[in-house]
Amino acid sequence: MIIVGVVFTFGLLRRNDTYIILEEVIPAGEVISREEGLVRYKGVKYVIGTNDLKEKKRLLEKLHLLEVEGALVVDLSYKGQIIIRAKKGS
Repeated sequence: MIIVGVVFTFGLLRRNDTYIILEEVIPAGEVISREEGLVRYKGVKYVIGTNDLKEKKRLLEKLHLLEVEGALVVDLSYKGQIIIRAKKGS
């Protein structure tokens, strides 16, 4: 039992995973819903989701998705795809 505890603790300490919160993905953005991972920034609604926020922040920066403006929805909630669509009614 002690060996299992030591191995588990060593595994946790060896991992250097860092996690961020929704507010850190788009610091200047307005969080609409923490449960769904919705943020509004420059008139654009970002559907970020609730998992793997560090990777989604990296994608937003790498693809320059924070520079888009207008009545758009940028959906990053699906793994492996990004959907950009016009808001309904615009």
